[in-house]
Amino acid sequence: MTVEQLQNLINLLAPYVRTYGYYIAFFAMLLENSGIFFIVPGETIFVVLVFFASQGVLNVFLLVPLAFIGDIIGDNISFFIGRYGGRDLVARYGKYLAITKERIDAVEKLLRERGGITIFSAHFSSYTRVTTAFISGFTHIVIAKFVFFNTLAAATYITGTAAITYYFGRNLQLVVDIFNALRYVLIAILVILVIYYLVRYFRKRK
Repeated sequence: MTVEQLQNLINLLAPYVRTYGYYIAFFAMLLENSGIFFIVPGETIFVVLVFFASQGVLNVFLLVPLAFIGDIIGDNISFFIGRYGGRDLVARYGKYLAITKERIDAVEKLLRERGGITIFSAHFSSYTRVTTAFISGFTHIVIAKFVFFNTLAAATYITGTAAITYYFGRNLQLVVDIFNALRYVLIAILVILVIYYLVRYFRKRK
């Protein structure tokens, strides 16, 4: 996310926000998180809509629940796509993305043993949010476990994003810097976990 991206979206959405802003919040998060329309920048759109709320154009207390519901529905779509077709998709196209059976097995082990923190941490980046939901679907993780930690993460992510943007919205550069710093920290935690379990998996195989 950059200031230029935010400013471009502010200019693009400005004519439509009063009439369609709440619908945009819901569908932007749903479409991005489902993984079907990954090109939809739902995260950035939500930040822009909260910016408009901070200017009094939208009601933040209506905007946040709608974005939260869209987030949850999108994640569960990605999860069930993974559950009912994920292994076939990986078997067919995984080689083009360097996704091997060994790596999938290692990630599956990570999700079984540290699924909660993995699902929670992954939610704070659009790419890891979608891919973790998808992979969780075709591994053996319990559905209730995914739903619980994903809902907890979505609530934290949506309310945290809204709070930061709402109170610091007049300084877009500061908003961007805060989000990028938080995202790097959480992604670093996730990467460390994945590397740790990859090393453990291959050592046990040897």
